[in-house]
Amino acid sequence: MTNPASASKYFDLHTFATGHVDDIREVQVKRGSFIACRFSALRTEGNSNTRFDLKVVGAHAKACVLALKPLAVAGKAVIAQLKIGDIYPEVFSYKSGKRQGEMGVNIKGRVLKVYMAKVDGQDIDLPPMPYTDTPSKQPPVGLVTSGVGYLNRVSKVHVGEGEHVWMASIAALRGDPVEGGKVETTRFVLAVGPDALVPAQALQDALLAKKKVLVGFDASGIRAELFQYERGEKKGQTDAVLKGALSRITWAKVDGEEFPLTEKAA
Repeated sequence: MTNPASASKYFDLHTFATGHVDDIREVQVKRGSFIACRFSALRTEGNSNTRFDLKVVGAHAKACVLALKPLAVAGKAVIAQLKIGDIYPEVFSYKSGKRQGEMGVNIKGRVLKVYMAKVDGQDIDLPPMPYTDTPSKQPPVGLVTSGVGYLNRVSKVHVGEGEHVWMASIAALRGDPVEGGKVETTRFVLAVGPDALVPAQALQDALLAKKKVLVGFDASGIRAELFQYERGEKKGQTDAVLKGALSRITWAKVDGEEFPLTEKAA
């Protein structure tokens, strides 16, 4: 992720994933309609998956998803590689079925791009991309989220006798901060991976001193998890957070000043 000091004014929160596409549908709203789909992204650990409920935006993404709709309706296994924007967890209550009355969580977001698709294991041709002067970059492999956000906490959490993991909390930014736009946040609670551990530990002093720590980050294997507030005004209420692994901190700023991660870690 590029340092925001030299990037566009919009805070990008992008997720790259490969998984099953189904329930492609047109959703009617007061001011028209939009195309939506469900997406089950494959995670490498334990052959598990992460479920998304997505709005499709952009002419090319819509054309690709609509081309897949008759195949999904026919019951074929449709797998696609997507670029998803601005994810966040949304809590809901089951209205019917075996789980009626229970709380659940969806990960919402927007399909920005469809890189490739397979149907019953065979590659299929998608509508051609619009003309572009620059070659398309290859997306990262796996379920990867890249963004910019405020690092709120880095701590060692004990998980068993003599065992611990390092955890980090990040409030990822999404939205346009100028011209009356609204910047929202998506909260991540992440296990710190080996490549992110030294930079995360190097930023601990700044966090303890109550300084603002802004980072570029990569996270992997995200999933949504429900929790209940145990104290404060929201005590007893159910909410959701995105969990996964913090695989990389790409840059950092402390109170607006560049923080030299490499030199500090050394």
